[in-house]
Amino acid sequence: MNYKAIIEAILFTMGESVELEKISSAIDLDQKQTKKIIEELQKEYEDSDDIGMSIIELDGSYQMCTKPRMYEYLIKIAKQPKKRVLSDVLLETLSIIAYKQPVTKAEIEKIRGVSSDHAVNKLVEY
Repeated sequence: MNYKAIIEAILFTMGESVELEKISSAIDLDQKQTKKIIEELQKEYEDSDDIGMSIIELDGSYQMCTKPRMYEYLIKIAKQPKKRVLSDVLLETLSIIAYKQPVTKAEIEKIRGVSSDHAVNKLVEY
């Protein structure tokens, strides 16, 4: 079994720190063996200039993150404006709001005949 790949997948997917105990339980190894595999991964990531990721330890938990030298590229992406696409549902909801304002969510749902939680939340987010 490729424990390194499994640990990478866990840390990448979770996106936040994961306790050693949880990782070892998921891969059915004891904590000592799991920690050794994670330390090997950390060393591989640290030694390679071809990998933009690293694994850090935070109070017995581990998290996958980007290497500091990658931050400038992440900032460039984060600063680019996001293109917002309004679906038909969002356009319909926005039209009701524009026409009937001020309007409550309950009134929007009465007009549309369906729950509008998602549409209203998306419009507020935009």
